[in-house]
Amino acid sequence: MELYNWQTILEKKTDKELVDIFKGNSFLTYEGEIFAGLELKKRNYNPTEIEEIRKIKMSQLNNEMTELNFLTFRKSKFYKRLIYKLLLVVFSIWLISKFQKDFIAFLPYYAIYVIVAFASSIFISILFYKKYKTTTDKNIKIKNELLSKLEQS
Repeated sequence: MELYNWQTILEKKTDKELVDIFKGNSFLTYEGEIFAGLELKKRNYNPTEIEEIRKIKMSQLNNEMTELNFLTFRKSKFYKRLIYKLLLVVFSIWLISKFQKDFIAFLPYYAIYVIVAFASSIFISILFYKKYKTTTDKNIKIKNELLSKLEQS
């Protein structure tokens, strides 16, 4: 997972910069934030402040895990997007019916269109939801491993 050599990057930073990075007041990755905490420990910076920040990070991670555990499809952003997609399908059928002269003659084809559009919208939404849930779960596990690395040092 390591894309950057955080030890060499963070060695050049001052203690104040490292504290800001460790608190998350930067645009660095979560990995960079944890390595900033490790660098502070290596420099024998105030251990109580490091521990306070670590506890805050741990509680944020626990909140993320709790939210992910209680996230269902109906509460996700993907459900809302699905509703919009389905409304778009209904609206398109309504438009077609207004401007098509022989709407009744082509009704079986429109019915097939509606069924395919509804089914694909539902399938794609559920697929994206599952992918989101697994990648978020992986990210939380990685963050947890990094925090435990900080706790062990």
